[in-house]
Amino acid sequence: MSFAEHIAPIFRGAMEILREEGRPLKPAEVRDAVAARVTIDPEHEELNAHGQIRWHAQLGFRTGEAASIGWMTKRNGWAITETGIQALKDFPGDELYRELGRQYRSRRQANETRTYIDPRWKRVREALAQVAPGSWTTYGDLAELVGMAAQSVGGFMAESGAPGAHRVLQASGKISPAFRWPDPERTDDPRDVLQQEGLKFDEAGRADRTKRITVDDFRRMFPDAKVPAPLPDTEEDPGLPAPFDQFQRNISYARQLIQGGQNLEHLKVGAFDVTDLYRAAWSQAVAAIDHWVTREIVDRGVVLALRPGAPRPASSAVWSCAGMSSPHSGN
Repeated sequence: MSFAEHIAPIFRGAMEILREEGRPLKPAEVRDAVAARVTIDPEHEELNAHGQIRWHAQLGFRTGEAASIGWMTKRNGWAITETGIQALKDFPGDELYRELGRQYRSRRQANETRTYIDPRWKRVREALAQVAPGSWTTYGDLAELVGMAAQSVGGFMAESGAPGAHRVLQASGKISPAFRWPDPERTDDPRDVLQQEGLKFDEAGRADRTKRITVDDFRRMFPDAKVPAPLPDTEEDPGLPAPFDQFQRNISYARQLIQGGQNLEHLKVGAFDVTDLYRAAWSQAVAAIDHWVTREIVDRGVVLALRPGAPRPASSAVWSCAGMSSPHSGN
């Protein structure tokens, strides 16, 4: 029996249990209920290399994928959504698991084909594609390759959904404390994923330095590598600039909070005040707009700094965009 044939009934059982209960459940409650309902192969009851029961770990991954496409939520317990309930109706048997894979891959492909206005991001993606499982690189190596700040590369990793972003570490070989998966519902430890790919860590949490791909390695891979000049900032530029793209992602988070509140209202969870989610959604939306405007001002300032001959906007216009009075205006 294939792995998919083993995990498909486990995943479906979990979704059916959440539908029947009609309320958020703790992961352990779901696993116990699944074990009582589904016959699980003894091989999948064994521990993996990280001391986890194999089917427990796989159910965690699959429910993370289900949450990312809107079939369930995993905040404050696991709960099925109306979309997930409909999926149970539309896709009988193991077809539910196969549809999960199709929709999740489609979502990832949408992230991977997102357009960025600065051509240097294309080179970052190309370089990242060369970082095979079991190896790693740093934010600084990628930044030096394309002539950007390491912080900018870190932001790009977080917002773009670039495949392999978990293989980008700090210069020390440690995983950045600020690392987060592009999928906000994904909760697995990036170190576990890297170790499963074959990368070793020492007792201090530092990756094997012999497996690091440096900026010099990248330059050998891309002998034509140059630091491209940023494209002119005009209305004719194709694609979406990164700040606006991140704004869309942040607004999407706000919408997810609202949807979560609506789902909890539907489930009538008395122990949780759903207005907290709505307030959080409002704060997220305001912060998203503020972050977008700030990033636009900073990024455009960088473009002007890198192009000394480009026409400058009037200083009063710049300060007006920033919502401030010019220090030279006397206001």
